[in-house]
Amino acid sequence: MEIKHFSYRKTNYHLILGGDGKIVAFDAGWPGTYFEYAKAMKDTGFGIEQVDFAVVSHFHLDHAGLIGEMIKDGITCVVFDNQADKIDEMEGIILKKQKDYVRIDKSKLLRMKCDESRQWLSSLGIQGEVVQTPGHSTDSVSFVSDDGDALIGDLYREEIALDPESRLSLRLLRNKKVKNIYPAHGENYLVQYE
Repeated sequence: MEIKHFSYRKTNYHLILGGDGKIVAFDAGWPGTYFEYAKAMKDTGFGIEQVDFAVVSHFHLDHAGLIGEMIKDGITCVVFDNQADKIDEMEGIILKKQKDYVRIDKSKLLRMKCDESRQWLSSLGIQGEVVQTPGHSTDSVSFVSDDGDALIGDLYREEIALDPESRLSLRLLRNKKVKNIYPAHGENYLVQYE
């Protein structure tokens, strides 16, 4: 398993490469920017046509805005049990400004509980799991690899995480012995243990 990183429009995105050649995109770009997202992804050495699955850290515009287009292109998009209720809210915001937005076909989403993610990822040759990490939003999830990497979306850093939900989520990541944090905004950082 390997993780590749790319950025555009001040947001970081990730590809999780499975041992059997399967690719999972973690976070799915801004609405109406499919070409930009695909172009930025080329910096990883992979193309959008190679992506098999997409997982989003949460349903906000800069993280899930391209899910409808990905589904249309044959990418299987996963929605976790704490996320499904946020899709309509996100799409309502987008549709106020973007009439050409490709809506998410909910009937084509792969619905999954977070505690089922380890088995699913293992079937793709990926060692890790998806865990609920509320704080920034109630539907936030993070990918945690068995090697100690965490893709966290917009979960706040420890020094600015004042709300109880974020602090609990960060404690969960520490309990899983996370070493490297990859946020959607800002620089990657190491977790300091005493």
